[in-house]
Amino acid sequence: LFLEGRKNMDFVKGLGVLITRAEIDRVIHTFEKEIEEWRGEVREVEYHGALLGELTLFLKPQENAVMQKQAVRNAISEKLFLTPRKTLAALVSEKKFMPLKIEFVDQFPVAAKNVLLKKILN
Repeated sequence: LFLEGRKNMDFVKGLGVLITRAEIDRVIHTFEKEIEEWRGEVREVEYHGALLGELTLFLKPQENAVMQKQAVRNAISEKLFLTPRKTLAALVSEKKFMPLKIEFVDQFPVAAKNVLLKKILN
């Protein structure tokens, strides 16, 4: 996996997919009444001898928003395109990508640089 980009144009590519900040923003925007902010981490994991990508989204809910983790995970997975024609859900069903991980947070740490999408090296 490679993390590339410039200001407001971050993306991670590898293992046959392209995960872009803009695409995640597009999907998260459909939850604008429920989600205030997000951050994402992409990593490669070994699963049954194969190397697969894994996306974890950290979501800060809007005040008084009620969200069910499984419903949010399913909705995002079905809308988030990682290739021109395939969503995350489709790639998971083909066993080419790990299921989306969702973590709800109260606050994000204050940082000098606001990095929304990053690659994690294990």
